[in-house]
Amino acid sequence: MTMGTDKDLGASGWEQDGGVFAAIASGARFCAQTVLPGVARLLREQPVLAGALAAAVAGAVVGAALAEWTRPASPVERASRLARRAKARAAEAASASRRGALSGFTRKVSAVPDLVPPLMSLLGNPIVQSMIRRAIVNAVARRFERGR
Repeated sequence: MTMGTDKDLGASGWEQDGGVFAAIASGARFCAQTVLPGVARLLREQPVLAGALAAAVAGAVVGAALAEWTRPASPVERASRLARRAKARAAEAASASRRGALSGFTRKVSAVPDLVPPLMSLLGNPIVQSMIRRAIVNAVARRFERGR
C-alpha cells in the first residue's frame, strides 16, 4: 500500500485539476476563445441576422416592461400603495405635531399604515376568511331573528 497517492484527489476524486471552479473557468475560456469569435464572424457576415437578433432582444425587453406596466394591481398591492401614502401623510402630520400644530393623536395614527400589509396577508388566509364569513353570517342571522 502506497502512502499519499490520493493526496490531492479530494473527497470525491473529481477535484484533480483544481475542482469545479477550474472546470467552469476552463469552459468559460473555451467559450470566449472559440464560440464568441465564431458568432461575431457570423453576425458580421449576416447583418440581417444581427438586426433580427437585436430586434428580438429589444422586443423582449419592451414586452416585459409593457406587461408589467399594464398588469392590473392586485388588491394587496393597491392596499400597500394606499398604506404607503397614508404613512407619508401620517409622518407629515406627526412632524407637524412635533412642531406643536396638532395633538398627540397623530402619533398613534402614524402607526396604522405599518399594519396594513400584514393585515392584507392575514386576510388572504383561507382560515381567517372562513372565520370572518362565519361571523358575518351569524351577525346577519341574529339580526333577522330579532326582527321577527
